[in-house]
Amino acid sequence: MSTYSFKPSNFIKKQPSYKLNIRFILYTFLIVAATITIFIWQKKLIKIKSDSKNELAQINEIALQNLKNGLEKTDKNYAELMLLGKKYLDKNELSLALLYFEKVSKDEPDYRDAAFYTGYVYLKLSENNNSKNTFVLQLSSDVSLQNSLDNFLKAKSIDSLYAPTYEFLAYVYKQLGDDKNAEVCYNRFKELST
Repeated sequence: MSTYSFKPSNFIKKQPSYKLNIRFILYTFLIVAATITIFIWQKKLIKIKSDSKNELAQINEIALQNLKNGLEKTDKNYAELMLLGKKYLDKNELSLALLYFEKVSKDEPDYRDAAFYTGYVYLKLSENNNSKNTFVLQLSSDVSLQNSLDNFLKAKSIDSLYAPTYEFLAYVYKQLGDDKNAEVCYNRFKELST
């Protein structure tokens, strides 16, 4: 039997203290260098992201302009254009929906639903001025409300028996501070709804 006892210190060679100091300095330097590199790359990534957002906004603007140009030349059925507008409205892509509804409203001035939905989109735009939607038109709330009112009045002149038009007219008049017309429209809405 051996009297030798196991001690970890028997297997570890003592390093001279200057080698430990050099290693410590080297590791510290590497950590600082890595931290600085990460910081620089984060700054570059932030710049790249902001540049990408600007490029995306430019691309979106070009796509929107191409869509407008394409709509001016289209021979599509107006019912199809209305369906496309409603799909964009459901996705809260207000500017795209507005393009379709305005196209139909302009080309078919007696199409009640085109005027109604155009008014509805302008109303939503007046309420969503701070939307994060990239395609949202940046109109003042007053301009959007006035456009909404004009289109709802047009829808009313096309079909004076369509109850939802009066409901939205009452709401727009209320938003514009015209309580008298708001009450008249609301009462007409109730009459037509019964």
